[in-house]
Parts: sequence; C-alpha cells; structure tokens
Amino acid sequence: MGIFGLALLAAVAIANGETATRIAERAIASLLVATDKLSARGHLPDAELQSKFNLIAARHFDRNAMARAALGTQLPAEARANWSGYRRAYDAFLAKSFVRGVRDAGAAVSAVKGARIGPSASPVVASESRTRGRRADIFWLMCRDNPRRGCDVEVDGIRASARQRATFVRIIADGSFARLLDELSSGRIVDRLL
Repeated sequence: MGIFGLALLAAVAIANGETATRIAERAIASLLVATDKLSARGHLPDAELQSKFNLIAARHFDRNAMARAALGTQLPAEARANWSGYRRAYDAFLAKSFVRGVRDAGAAVSAVKGARIGPSASPVVASESRTRGRRADIFWLMCRDNPRRGCDVEVDGIRASARQRATFVRIIADGSFARLLDELSSGRIVDRLL
C-alpha cells in the first residue's frame, strides 16, 4: 500500500472516532515489534539486515520528510537536482545505522509508554528500549498529515534530524554534496553520528 493509501486509512480511522494519538501508538508498537524481532536476528549478514530494515522503514517512516529535515529548510541546489540519489543514500545510511546499533548493542526489547499531541499538533509517541542493560527513552515524532508514519525521532533528548543536519551541513561545507552522498551510501558517516 502506498503513502496515499496509508493516509486515506488514517483519515478514515480518525473520521471513525479513533484519535491520531491512538493511531500513532499502534503504528509505533508495530514498528517496535518488527525492529526488536529483527535486532534479535543479529547473526544475519549486514546486507540481509539492511534489506529487512529497509522494508520496515518503508512501512513506518516518511523517509522523504526525514531526509529533507536532515538537510534543513534550505535545500542545496544539488539535493534538489539529485533528490532520488540523495534519498537512496539516505535510506542506505538509515539501514547501516540500524545494523551498527545491532552490532554494538545487541537485541532490543522495546515498549510504548504513551502518546500525546506535540507542540506542532502532531502525535508524539514515547517508548523505552533496553539493550544489554542499557536503557534509552525514545520519542517518535509522527507526521501531522499521517499519524501512522514517523517523521523524526528523539533519543535521550537529541533529535535525529538536528544531529544529522549539523553533520551533513559540515560535510557539504568542507567537501561537497557528492562527498555527503558517498559518506551516506558507504556508511562511513555512521561513525560520526553514533
């Protein structure tokens, strides 16, 4: 089902009395089940974990919104001209980041703790994740127009988009947009962000 189909389902659910926060909570609960199961399969090769994560991400995230937020409001001309190349590189970066997390921290056990409407009028879902004795508080910032999909994430008080943007802008300024694409695609940038 495409993004428009998901948006239509969300609109129908809201029209039937289901709140955006409840829709968002269920969506994140589904995401956590999927990613926790996948993280428990850490014995799989990196490429297989990345491929399986990409399927999960395609279902649960608005990766266009996330990729745009990582570059900030003023998109470089190169990003506008090669959006599909940037998106492929960004998707590869997300998958490689997930695999790195599995390799570093092991399998996760996560749970939804609740949801509310945030300052931007979109749902925010709180969850907790435990890996090898470490605990992280995670806030999923859902898309205002589709509460089934995540648009950003905040881990222990740090927004992914803000952290990514600071690193991405620095790479572009020090090198070029092509260098950013290379670092995203190769996964080298993951070390800078973790």
